[in-house]
Amino acid sequence: MKLFFAILEDDRNLLRYYESEIESILEKNKIPGKVICASDDPEHFMSIVKTYTVNVCIIDINLKKGTNGMHIAREIRRLKIPTEIIFITGHLQYMKDAFVVRAFDYIEKPVTYESLAKCILRLYRDIDIEKSTKQKVIKVKSGTAIYHIPVDEIFYIEHFNFKSIIMTEDRKIETYESLVNLAKMLPKDKFKQCHRSIWINTSYIDMVDLKNDEIKLKNGMRCSLGKTFRKGFSKYAV
Repeated sequence: MKLFFAILEDDRNLLRYYESEIESILEKNKIPGKVICASDDPEHFMSIVKTYTVNVCIIDINLKKGTNGMHIAREIRRLKIPTEIIFITGHLQYMKDAFVVRAFDYIEKPVTYESLAKCILRLYRDIDIEKSTKQKVIKVKSGTAIYHIPVDEIFYIEHFNFKSIIMTEDRKIETYESLVNLAKMLPKDKFKQCHRSIWINTSYIDMVDLKNDEIKLKNGMRCSLGKTFRKGFSKYAV
């Protein structure tokens, strides 16, 4: 998977800096791709994005040319252009809107080589996993980041203390996304609700203990089994 970047920044010194650093990150990490567009003009930036030649847009939120980066991002989503969006900002209050436009991440100013590299490497890894495995992937916001999680890696999702917790073999990802919305993203042939606050991947069920209303997974994890859901799990019972 190649990464083709379009950058929108109205400070020309920063624009040159971002372009140079991104090219360096791609070369150093042997990531195929390049910067297609580096512009301080929102109209020129959008004209390039509309050609569908880029798949990563890096946008400064705080533009000074009659618009702002969030407006540009909303326009990209309205047009249904398939590109990831990464925001650059010095004002974190704008980030509450980032999930509305399904932004992959944001980078706080001043932008360093390290923060830019960390974001691009994670983006490349997540896109590469999705494309190479052809797995169904769900995208969830956790903190300031958007995670691409292959559904086959999810053991269960539990809602607890106003958060939904996604458990995989080696990750515990917390999000404020509702359990109802997350359940809609899951393939119904693999996931079943076992408790009013838990959806479980049936592929990982080891055994069901109906006496104690508990489900044991193949990796040793345990989940509660709600009494109203017992019938649907009786075939796994010991």
